[in-house]
Amino acid sequence: MKRYLVRILWIAELGCLTLGYTILLRICAPSALVYTALLALFFLGLLSWVYITLRIFAFNKKLIRFVKQLLAGNYEVGMEISFPFEDEVARLEKLVNGLGERLRAYDTLRMEKVGFNYRALDLIYRTVSQGIIIADIENRTFRLNPVVQSLFEVEQAYITFDSIEQQEENKPFMDLLIDVIERQKIQKEGTVTLQLPVRRTKRELLVIITPLKDKRETVRLAIIFVKGVG
Repeated sequence: MKRYLVRILWIAELGCLTLGYTILLRICAPSALVYTALLALFFLGLLSWVYITLRIFAFNKKLIRFVKQLLAGNYEVGMEISFPFEDEVARLEKLVNGLGERLRAYDTLRMEKVGFNYRALDLIYRTVSQGIIIADIENRTFRLNPVVQSLFEVEQAYITFDSIEQQEENKPFMDLLIDVIERQKIQKEGTVTLQLPVRRTKRELLVIITPLKDKRETVRLAIIFVKGVG
């Protein structure tokens, strides 16, 4: 019932006004002029109430659909303005459409910036002489740059956390990584043995693990700088 409280009160208002006018018309029945004037005012008020009701509920329906599309990530959505003349609701619909346009422009700029940063990071990642492993915490994958691939003599760039954890020799490495991304969340280094599931290649490495955190201090990525020992 609380969900439809405004609608219930809106309809109750019409009922109260109708009842009041009915009583008033009965009281003023002997006077034809007053009766006609009150009846005309009643129908005028009723038409105004119907107009406002249709405009408000139509706007409410379109606004809910608009917001749901935004929450779903669709910034191409807009609010259709189909009324023949511009009233307060139509002006509000135009403002909402302006908001949608601003959000689309912002999303486009954000995507361009993210794409540019990714390409820059990918270029550095692929061309530097330093061995680098990127640990994607959310997707639980490791990405090896060409230097690390050459060090382990493999061509595979992506390896899952699970496949690394399954190798007993990798326990010190995974313990160090978990300590960085879940416990201390600060840069740490250590000498560990890393064995890849591909070709069972094993190397002793000096690793420096740097966590990248979001605003909530949750580690999303870890950059692992790798150098062969011996």
